[in-house]
Amino acid sequence: IGCNDGVLLTPLKALGVRTVGVDAAENVVALTVERGHQVLHGFFGQEIAETIFAQYGRPDVITASNVFAHIDDLDEVMRGVNALLKPEGTFIVEVHYIVGLLNTFQFDTVYHEHLCYYSLHALRVLFGRFGFEITDVVQLPMHGGAIRVLGRRSTLRSAVAPIVGEMLEAERAQGIGRVVTYRAFGTAVEAARDRLREYLQERRAAGRTLSAYGAAGRATTLLNYCHLDHTMVRYIVDDSPFRCGRYVPGVNIPIVPKERLRTDATDDCLITAWNYRDEILGKSQDYLAQGGTFIMPLPDLETIQQ
Repeated sequence: IGCNDGVLLTPLKALGVRTVGVDAAENVVALTVERGHQVLHGFFGQEIAETIFAQYGRPDVITASNVFAHIDDLDEVMRGVNALLKPEGTFIVEVHYIVGLLNTFQFDTVYHEHLCYYSLHALRVLFGRFGFEITDVVQLPMHGGAIRVLGRRSTLRSAVAPIVGEMLEAERAQGIGRVVTYRAFGTAVEAARDRLREYLQERRAAGRTLSAYGAAGRATTLLNYCHLDHTMVRYIVDDSPFRCGRYVPGVNIPIVPKERLRTDATDDCLITAWNYRDEILGKSQDYLAQGGTFIMPLPDLETIQQ
């Protein structure tokens, strides 16, 4: 579900696994079909589940990696999974984990594409409504913290890995199900915004220039929420040629190739794609060597220089 360009289908197919993808983006579906995959265009639900069953039969495994956050009707997805999956099959879901979001202060990942943010408790309730139980969970480093959840039908009475209970208890202890937790988070976010903006304004008053690195969705949230527009940020570099030549919405900061950081370097560079910190630093040693300074906005305000 949400197979995108076949990033998971390709290695599975190479291993000899029979695969079928579903994606709602027509251009992506065309690309994935060109790469030799069987893909259906549309939003996964009961109707597409019936089509898959008629053409390919029931799958042993259904996966949904980093797509649940974008779906506004999860009940329809679960109805499709329930109708299609083999009785003894496994449903695997990967989501950005709300605990990681809170612990690493990722308020910048809250934007329009992400309709929902998941705890293990929330997924357990969703699965349970359709007769599934969570049998195992794996914590992943991607996106600053994600989880891979394995679910099977409750009637199978499958063994449940100890980590499931341990993580549920940890969520309770952290107050993941309590409104006060999120109110406190909101207050802390406001303080972090003010702290970052004041710090950058102080450096600007001292005559330093500023750029940014990484024009992903989280950058749009961070820059707009912190009121950092084109008058403060000269440009934002990005590795994707599809973004270059455009502007960050709301703040009108031009998006340029990363070479600009070498040919027209600013004194400071705000790492807006801070979840790729190590990768960005590794590719930007020349910027640091020539006296440039990177500024990490999250999870803690940090200045990086040689």
